[in-house]
Amino acid sequence: MDKKGIINKIVETVKPNFEKIGFSFKSSNKFEKKNGNSLYVYEIDVTKSRTGHSLHLKLHLQNKEISSGVNEILKKVLKDPLIKYPNNFTSKIIEDIFKDRTSNKNICGLTDWRFFKKDEQSLEDFNKNFSIWFSTFEKLEDKNNWEVELIKSVNYAENWFCLVDNDTYLIEHTDYVSMYLLKRKKDMQKLEIKYDEICNRKKSQTQDTIELELFYKYLLKEV
Repeated sequence: MDKKGIINKIVETVKPNFEKIGFSFKSSNKFEKKNGNSLYVYEIDVTKSRTGHSLHLKLHLQNKEISSGVNEILKKVLKDPLIKYPNNFTSKIIEDIFKDRTSNKNICGLTDWRFFKKDEQSLEDFNKNFSIWFSTFEKLEDKNNWEVELIKSVNYAENWFCLVDNDTYLIEHTDYVSMYLLKRKKDMQKLEIKYDEICNRKKSQTQDTIELELFYKYLLKEV
């Protein structure tokens, strides 16, 4: 079975359940649902590897109003002289990075479906009952209970979108989106706290904070 055949089989399996909750099949590998200014996206990504086909199921929450605001700040940040790229990066590579970073529509996403593991549940038990989200196989039928697990992924997706599609969750669990939302709400005290929290986390992980510092700087200049 080739990549297209696998995707088609997955689409056929989950389509009835997605249609029941208002999702539509919009492209060769995505189901989408509009909810106000938000767009819910369930993506089926299949790649070919030496050991067979690899399946990655991904969830994306999009909101053009929010992502556009974040991207406008990022455009200023990535053009700032303080942003340094490796010496072996060509102008073409840098421009591609700029376009990719500043055209991102996603404001929240999920690729690790172990997010849905219950606290009292062992990882072994969770993977035994749901591991389709990240599997390798020659054909779908090699995967035990593949239909049941795919249908379960629709239920998980619905629950995740209900959970994350609100400012409270996004402020708690994102970085640039969180800062942008707090600035839009004019909650400067919480914005400063959030910035310090992110900055301290990055420093504890020995990550560079220049981009974050510039984002905060340009964000504060926004009306």
